[in-house]
Amino acid sequence: MGNKPTTVIEKKKSCILFLKYIGQAGCVDFSTLDAGLAGQALLIYTNKDNYARIRQFLKYLTDKGYTKTDFSGVVPHYKRRKVLPTTYTPAEITWVENVIDIATNTGKRDLAIIRLATRMGLRSGDIAKLKRSEVDLKTEYIHMIQEKTGEPLSLRMPDDASQAIVLYLKNTSFPGRNDGFVFHSISAPYNRITTSIIMGLLNTLM
Repeated sequence: MGNKPTTVIEKKKSCILFLKYIGQAGCVDFSTLDAGLAGQALLIYTNKDNYARIRQFLKYLTDKGYTKTDFSGVVPHYKRRKVLPTTYTPAEITWVENVIDIATNTGKRDLAIIRLATRMGLRSGDIAKLKRSEVDLKTEYIHMIQEKTGEPLSLRMPDDASQAIVLYLKNTSFPGRNDGFVFHSISAPYNRITTSIIMGLLNTLM
């Protein structure tokens, strides 16, 4: 009630995905759903921003008689991530970049990430999955497959973005780099960086 059509669609997608995950956990019918199966599905459901929707859905199942027990209490309460503004002023971006310590490996990495995001508009998912083979330092182009659309994309890096990438790639050493990805976490097991780390970085600095 009162939701915009687009919101209804998004809620429906969230619930359908949750249904898929409880099916993978072994639930073949709502009558077999229990707290354990719901918990297993939540372990797979990594987008915690949708937990409130899942909680509402589980309450709905009980209200409509599909389940005898209300399992909404199984869903952890999660504070949604702060939504970043869609644009920043040049002064704000410059201020952020100036507080980064590029004398450190982490600083070089963070500057490269921020410039890919602010200069080229790359999504956090595309930055997280960016591979070394997709970055051509000679032509200063990035050739990649977009995570969200699956479509190929070729973009020339602005000079300052290219300089930050070169500084990072040629002057840092992360143990996980031999996996082919550009950006990695700074702590063991040094896996490729995740979107949550990138969003945390932007939230912290910006």
